[in-house]
Amino acid sequence: MHLMIQFKKHHILNVLQKERLLGMLKSQIKDYYKKHSLSRICQGDILRDFEIYTVDNNYAQNKESLEYVVVVTQDCDLESFSKFPISEDDKPEEFSQYLPNLFLLPAFPAEKLREGLHLEDLYAIKTKRITSDDWKKLKDNQMHRYHHFPEKVDWQIPELVIDFKIYYTAHTHYTLMQYKEKYVATFNELFRERLSQRFVDYLGRIALPNIDK
Repeated sequence: MHLMIQFKKHHILNVLQKERLLGMLKSQIKDYYKKHSLSRICQGDILRDFEIYTVDNNYAQNKESLEYVVVVTQDCDLESFSKFPISEDDKPEEFSQYLPNLFLLPAFPAEKLREGLHLEDLYAIKTKRITSDDWKKLKDNQMHRYHHFPEKVDWQIPELVIDFKIYYTAHTHYTLMQYKEKYVATFNELFRERLSQRFVDYLGRIALPNIDK
Protein backbone atom coordinates (compact mmCIF):
# COMPACT_ATOMS: atom_id res chain seq x y z
CA MET A 1 0.00 0.00 0.00
CA HIS A 2 2.82 2.37 0.94
CA LEU A 3 4.65 1.61 -2.34
CA MET A 4 1.47 2.29 -4.34
CA ILE A 5 1.02 5.68 -2.64
CA GLN A 6 4.68 6.57 -3.33
CA PHE A 7 4.33 5.50 -6.97
CA LYS A 8 1.21 7.66 -7.42
CA LYS A 9 2.95 10.65 -5.81
CA HIS A 10 5.96 10.19 -8.10
CA HIS A 11 3.73 9.92 -11.17
CA ILE A 12 1.76 13.04 -10.24
CA LEU A 13 4.99 15.00 -9.69
CA ASN A 14 6.29 13.92 -13.12
CA VAL A 15 3.06 14.97 -14.80
CA LEU A 16 3.07 18.35 -13.02
CA GLN A 17 6.72 18.91 -13.92
CA LYS A 18 6.06 18.19 -17.60
CA GLU A 19 3.01 20.46 -17.61
CA ARG A 20 5.02 23.23 -15.93
CA LEU A 21 7.82 22.96 -18.51
CA LEU A 22 5.32 22.92 -21.37
CA GLY A 23 3.58 25.94 -19.89
CA MET A 24 6.89 27.81 -19.63
CA LEU A 25 7.68 27.00 -23.26
CA LYS A 26 4.24 28.09 -24.43
CA SER A 27 4.49 31.33 -22.47
CA GLN A 28 7.69 32.22 -24.34
CA ILE A 29 6.17 31.70 -27.79
CA LYS A 30 4.29 34.75 -29.07
CA ASP A 31 4.31 33.97 -32.79
CA TYR A 32 4.50 31.15 -35.34
CA TYR A 33 7.91 32.40 -36.47
CA LYS A 34 11.23 33.65 -35.20
CA LYS A 35 14.63 34.53 -36.66
CA HIS A 36 18.04 33.31 -35.57
CA SER A 37 21.70 34.18 -36.10
CA LEU A 38 22.21 31.87 -39.14
CA SER A 39 25.21 30.27 -37.46
CA ARG A 40 23.84 26.93 -38.75
CA ILE A 41 20.84 25.44 -40.54
CA CYS A 42 18.00 24.65 -38.13
CA GLN A 43 14.95 22.42 -38.29
CA GLY A 44 11.97 24.57 -39.23
CA ASP A 45 13.97 27.07 -41.31
CA ILE A 46 11.96 28.58 -44.16
CA LEU A 47 13.86 29.38 -47.37
CA ARG A 48 12.56 31.39 -50.34
CA ASP A 49 13.28 30.89 -54.08
CA PHE A 50 15.32 27.80 -53.30
CA GLU A 51 17.00 26.24 -56.35
CA ILE A 52 17.06 22.47 -56.67
CA TYR A 53 17.95 19.98 -59.42
CA THR A 54 15.32 17.44 -60.50
CA VAL A 55 15.14 14.70 -63.15
CA ASP A 56 12.11 14.58 -65.46
CA ASN A 57 10.38 11.62 -67.12
CA ASN A 58 12.92 11.69 -69.95
CA TYR A 59 15.81 11.52 -67.44
CA ALA A 60 16.83 15.06 -68.26
CA GLN A 61 18.19 17.15 -65.39
CA ASN A 62 16.33 20.39 -64.69
CA LYS A 63 17.01 23.26 -62.34
CA GLU A 64 13.84 24.25 -60.50
CA SER A 65 13.13 27.21 -58.24
CA LEU A 66 10.82 26.43 -55.32
CA GLU A 67 8.95 29.45 -53.98
CA TYR A 68 9.32 28.31 -50.36
CA VAL A 69 10.77 25.24 -48.64
CA VAL A 70 10.88 24.17 -45.00
CA VAL A 71 13.80 22.18 -43.54
CA VAL A 72 12.44 19.16 -41.64
CA THR A 73 15.67 17.28 -40.94
CA GLN A 74 15.91 16.68 -37.18
CA ASP A 75 17.60 19.55 -35.34
CA CYS A 76 19.88 17.27 -33.31
CA ASP A 77 21.32 15.93 -36.58
CA LEU A 78 21.76 19.44 -37.96
CA GLU A 79 23.49 20.57 -34.77
CA SER A 80 25.86 17.60 -34.84
CA PHE A 81 26.65 18.17 -38.51
CA SER A 82 27.45 21.84 -37.84
CA LYS A 83 30.53 20.61 -35.96
CA PHE A 84 31.90 18.96 -39.14
CA PRO A 85 35.66 19.69 -39.30
CA ILE A 86 36.77 21.69 -42.32
CA SER A 87 39.85 20.08 -43.85
CA GLU A 88 42.54 22.19 -45.49
CA ASP A 89 43.75 19.25 -47.60
CA ASP A 90 42.22 16.22 -49.29
CA LYS A 91 42.58 13.89 -46.33
CA PRO A 92 39.31 12.16 -45.30
CA GLU A 93 37.95 13.34 -41.99
CA GLU A 94 36.91 11.09 -39.12
CA PHE A 95 33.36 12.19 -38.36
CA SER A 96 30.43 9.93 -37.46
CA GLN A 97 27.71 12.60 -37.72
CA TYR A 98 28.08 13.42 -41.42
CA LEU A 99 24.81 14.48 -43.04
CA PRO A 100 24.99 14.28 -46.86
CA ASN A 101 21.41 15.40 -47.56
CA LEU A 102 18.64 17.49 -46.03
CA PHE A 103 14.91 16.73 -46.03
CA LEU A 104 12.87 19.62 -47.48
CA LEU A 105 9.12 20.22 -47.78
CA PRO A 106 8.02 22.74 -50.43
CA ALA A 107 5.39 25.22 -49.23
CA PHE A 108 2.93 26.57 -51.79
CA PRO A 109 0.95 29.83 -51.85
CA ALA A 110 -2.42 28.96 -50.34
CA GLU A 111 -4.69 30.14 -53.16
CA LYS A 112 -2.60 28.40 -55.81
CA LEU A 113 -2.89 25.12 -53.91
CA ARG A 114 -6.61 25.58 -53.28
CA GLU A 115 -7.21 26.04 -57.03
CA GLY A 116 -5.24 22.86 -57.78
CA LEU A 117 -2.39 24.71 -59.52
CA HIS A 118 0.49 24.17 -57.11
CA LEU A 119 2.05 21.33 -59.16
CA GLU A 120 1.45 22.88 -62.57
CA ASP A 121 4.86 24.55 -62.99
CA LEU A 122 6.85 21.65 -61.51
CA TYR A 123 5.10 18.64 -63.03
CA ALA A 124 2.45 19.96 -65.48
CA ILE A 125 -0.18 18.45 -63.17
CA LYS A 126 -3.45 19.94 -61.94
CA THR A 127 -5.40 18.72 -58.94
CA LYS A 128 -9.04 19.20 -57.97
CA ARG A 129 -10.06 22.52 -56.50
CA ILE A 130 -10.56 22.28 -52.73
CA THR A 131 -14.14 23.02 -51.70
CA SER A 132 -15.08 25.64 -49.10
CA ASP A 133 -15.87 23.02 -46.45
CA ASP A 134 -12.58 21.18 -47.00
CA TRP A 135 -10.66 24.45 -47.15
CA LYS A 136 -11.90 25.34 -43.67
CA LYS A 137 -10.72 21.91 -42.44
CA LEU A 138 -7.37 22.41 -44.16
CA LYS A 139 -6.81 25.81 -42.52
CA ASP A 140 -7.49 24.17 -39.14
CA ASN A 141 -4.97 21.44 -40.07
CA GLN A 142 -7.71 18.81 -40.00
CA MET A 143 -6.79 17.30 -43.40
CA HIS A 144 -4.02 14.70 -43.15
CA ARG A 145 -2.38 15.54 -46.47
CA TYR A 146 -1.86 19.27 -45.89
CA HIS A 147 -0.32 21.60 -43.35
CA HIS A 148 -1.37 25.25 -43.30
CA PHE A 149 0.49 28.16 -41.75
CA PRO A 150 -0.42 31.86 -41.65
CA GLU A 151 1.09 34.86 -43.34
CA LYS A 152 3.47 37.33 -41.74
CA VAL A 153 3.51 40.18 -44.21
CA ASP A 154 6.34 42.21 -42.67
CA TRP A 155 8.63 39.15 -42.98
CA GLN A 156 7.48 38.44 -46.55
CA ILE A 157 5.78 35.18 -45.59
CA PRO A 158 2.46 34.72 -47.41
CA GLU A 159 -0.26 32.28 -46.37
CA LEU A 160 1.30 28.91 -47.27
CA VAL A 161 0.32 25.24 -47.40
CA ILE A 162 2.54 22.15 -47.42
CA ASP A 163 1.40 19.14 -49.44
CA PHE A 164 2.87 16.08 -47.68
CA LYS A 165 2.89 14.11 -50.93
CA ILE A 166 5.62 16.41 -52.27
CA TYR A 167 9.05 16.34 -50.64
CA TYR A 168 12.69 16.57 -51.67
CA THR A 169 16.18 15.89 -50.48
CA ALA A 170 18.96 18.35 -51.25
CA HIS A 171 22.71 18.01 -50.86
CA THR A 172 23.70 19.64 -47.59
CA HIS A 173 26.68 21.59 -48.92
CA TYR A 174 24.66 22.75 -51.93
CA THR A 175 22.00 24.01 -49.53
CA LEU A 176 24.63 25.80 -47.46
CA MET A 177 25.75 27.68 -50.57
CA GLN A 178 22.28 29.29 -50.81
CA TYR A 179 21.33 29.33 -47.17
CA LYS A 180 22.01 32.87 -45.93
CA GLU A 181 20.72 34.47 -49.11
CA LYS A 182 17.49 32.42 -49.14
CA TYR A 183 16.67 32.40 -45.42
CA VAL A 184 13.35 34.02 -44.41
CA ALA A 185 12.44 32.83 -40.91
CA THR A 186 12.11 29.76 -38.68
CA PHE A 187 9.11 28.05 -37.11
CA ASN A 188 9.00 28.39 -33.34
CA GLU A 189 9.66 25.09 -31.58
CA LEU A 190 6.11 23.91 -30.86
CA PHE A 191 4.92 24.70 -34.39
CA ARG A 192 8.05 23.08 -35.82
CA GLU A 193 7.44 19.88 -33.86
CA ARG A 194 3.76 19.85 -34.82
CA LEU A 195 4.69 20.06 -38.50
CA SER A 196 7.22 17.23 -38.19
CA GLN A 197 4.78 15.07 -36.25
CA ARG A 198 2.04 15.49 -38.84
CA PHE A 199 4.45 14.77 -41.72
CA VAL A 200 5.70 11.56 -40.10
CA ASP A 201 2.13 10.50 -39.31
CA TYR A 202 1.16 11.03 -42.95
CA LEU A 203 4.08 8.97 -44.27
CA GLY A 204 3.40 6.24 -41.73
CA ARG A 205 -0.30 5.80 -42.47
CA ILE A 206 -1.45 2.26 -43.27
CA ALA A 207 -4.03 1.53 -45.96
CA LEU A 208 -6.00 -1.51 -44.85
CA PRO A 209 -7.74 -3.71 -47.42
CA ASN A 210 -11.51 -4.14 -47.41
CA ILE A 211 -12.20 -7.63 -46.09
CA ASP A 212 -15.50 -9.25 -46.99
CA LYS A 213 -17.21 -10.48 -43.84
